[in-house]
Amino acid sequence: MDDQKEYKEFTEEIFKLTNIPLHLYRENQVRRRVTLWMSFVGLKSFKEYLNYLKSSPKALEEFKKKFTINVSEFFRNPELFDELKKYIPELAKKTDILRVYSAGCSVGAEAYTVAIILNEYFKGTKYHIWGLDIDEEALEKAKLGIYTKDFFKSARTDLIEKYFNKMSQDKYQIKDEIKTHTTFLKGDLILGEPPRLDFDIVLCRNVVIYFDEEAKDKVYANLSKCLKVGGILFVGATERVFDARRFSLEYVSSFIYRKV
Repeated sequence: MDDQKEYKEFTEEIFKLTNIPLHLYRENQVRRRVTLWMSFVGLKSFKEYLNYLKSSPKALEEFKKKFTINVSEFFRNPELFDELKKYIPELAKKTDILRVYSAGCSVGAEAYTVAIILNEYFKGTKYHIWGLDIDEEALEKAKLGIYTKDFFKSARTDLIEKYFNKMSQDKYQIKDEIKTHTTFLKGDLILGEPPRLDFDIVLCRNVVIYFDEEAKDKVYANLSKCLKVGGILFVGATERVFDARRFSLEYVSSFIYRKV
């Protein structure tokens, strides 16, 4: 079997086993990472590695974690969140409750960051935040809301003290007054459906960098579909939606787009 065909069968089988659509990820990037992991266990072909993953639930679980884990922290790129704050008053005026979607929410730091911002700077604004991710373990951590100090590198000390309960020297848990404004759900950004279709703000930051162009288009089409007209899409600092009009979006700033 030639290498390309073997790789294709590998991605198809992995999708059946894990629901992770590797065939929509950048091939060179996937190949490089998988080949490295194969070498760690002394295997030389995708077929051998697939059989190894099928025979070891523990190895398959570790594989899933490697492909779904995201770097996450509170107030990542705080200056970008400061920019986002400028658009919230106008959005809040137009709705009974501000609905926010954290797409690819990982362990929940982004969703809780937005909740803290709304609670701290927009008192009286009703809001709810939905977080979606494919990784069940990450979602359980998000629901629990317990974080170590390394999650707070970009967060102000006064906000940590105000919105978290200190559990130990290195562990903090988000307070219930914030947690009650969040819902975390399992879902696939590329192949699945969004939790609802009337969001005022959608955040999808540092997620699509792993996807090929076809997958990116599907993600942005889905995100646009679930935004209200006039709603805001907030992407990562180094990300850009090319030809945004295709998705009924208009460029507002280097990381903010508006649904039109």
